[in-house]
Amino acid sequence: MTESDNNLARAFATESINASKNAMRALKAEKDGRGNEAKLFRALASGQQVHANKALMLLRGRIDDTDTNLSAASQAIDLAIETYRATIMTAATDRATAIESSFIHFMKTARNHKMILDQVNTSDGVYHVCQICGFIAQGEVPERCPVCRAVPQQFEAIT
Repeated sequence: MTESDNNLARAFATESINASKNAMRALKAEKDGRGNEAKLFRALASGQQVHANKALMLLRGRIDDTDTNLSAASQAIDLAIETYRATIMTAATDRATAIESSFIHFMKTARNHKMILDQVNTSDGVYHVCQICGFIAQGEVPERCPVCRAVPQQFEAIT
């Protein structure tokens, strides 16, 4: 990818994050009884999602070949696991148990994602994703999610 492509990818990520944050801010403003501010946050989120969608459309066809993308995805997961490990230690020190617990789940599912990625050539291509924690099951849906214990109905089939 060129530097312009990398900038476009960063713009997509930034606009997606900002749209999500403003959608959450809208929910909070609504809860606080601040309807006008909630509308403003929803408008900001919508505009930022337009930007993200445009950046994504421009990125189509500009990404690397599949083997390079598999390697990049693997490296990104490795980086995420290291980041999660550090975040877990910080959260434990801060006694932020909800954050610590969430990042433990993130790390477990990232390891699962890495395993699935490493087995891509031996998979039958049927995946089920836990909509609670992000765990990916190959083939059949488990009776319970091994990470968060969600029931089978919480899994979405990706075929």
